[in-house]
Amino acid sequence: MLGCHRDIEHELDREQIADIDVVSVLIRTFLESEKAHRFLQVDQVVEALQKAVVSYNGGLVDPGSSETLITVTSTGSDKLIKLYLQLCNVKAIITAWRTQLVGFRRHAAELGTDNAESGESMGEYVDSLISEYDMEINKCEMSLHGTSLVFQVVRISPLATSHVVS
Repeated sequence: MLGCHRDIEHELDREQIADIDVVSVLIRTFLESEKAHRFLQVDQVVEALQKAVVSYNGGLVDPGSSETLITVTSTGSDKLIKLYLQLCNVKAIITAWRTQLVGFRRHAAELGTDNAESGESMGEYVDSLISEYDMEINKCEMSLHGTSLVFQVVRISPLATSHVVS
């Protein structure tokens, strides 16, 4: 239907449209579509950042060694920094969306329509959506804090040379 994703097509089943306020359906469909898009971005950047940190051993301590590498190559650190900044950007975007949802919550009660399947009011729906955004924001913050710790463990050398300290 109009190029919609199959899940959205199900939500806009013709038999249900007669029972549900069309405005409510359109708003919910838009919010769900946007949420799916934004949360996918978070998942992709967090996964890429985690893989980069795990595969990055240029400056991390080898558990079997008594030596600590204190400098790293610029290539690995550049990738980590780029992904870190991407995650900061994605977090800012979903935080802005959350803020918009908080503002919309005041107007959601005015719609006064319920979802025919769940009996959930638009206000309750927006509240649950805000909670989901909070969880995604927390996921971003945890990854950012973890990556910050990695940056603190290693020191990046401007000459991109490694040396060992015993």
